[in-house]
Amino acid sequence: MAKAKRSTQGGKNQEPSRKELVRLQSLIQDEALEEARELVEQFQAHQGEENSSKEKTASE
Repeated sequence: MAKAKRSTQGGKNQEPSRKELVRLQSLIQDEALEEARELVEQFQAHQGEENSSKEKTASE
């Protein structure tokens, strides 16, 4: 796996610190969790719409 590098003001590449990598990983995980929660909410709302449609059809 390629090592992550970033450019500094001096123009030299410097590997990000472990603390920074952990912080970035945490941010990515937080974003992924938030996105997953939104998808679950959308799915549940869609399932609710389907179920209510089926109930209406069954009761008619």
